[in-house]
Amino acid sequence: MAKGKTTKEANVLVLSVLKERNVLYREGIITTAIHAGWRCDERIGLQTGKEWFISSEEIRPLMIKEIENVTGYPDWAKKSMLGLV
Repeated sequence: MAKGKTTKEANVLVLSVLKERNVLYREGIITTAIHAGWRCDERIGLQTGKEWFISSEEIRPLMIKEIENVTGYPDWAKKSMLGLV
């Protein structure tokens, strides 16, 4: 869909598909301290690899159970991990 497009061009395409499918949660501009090119002063968009996400609701109890079986060092590590789940 967006192969060969610039980030700005791809954004328009992706937003239009999300709107068309009625799955766009929110649209807006977020201001961040993102890097800009020192020559052109354009924002630099970092490209990542393919991403995927899962809903962890079904496996959350199992994840918590397994974390409880782990000894964390330092002591706060286990609590921190449980906070992430």
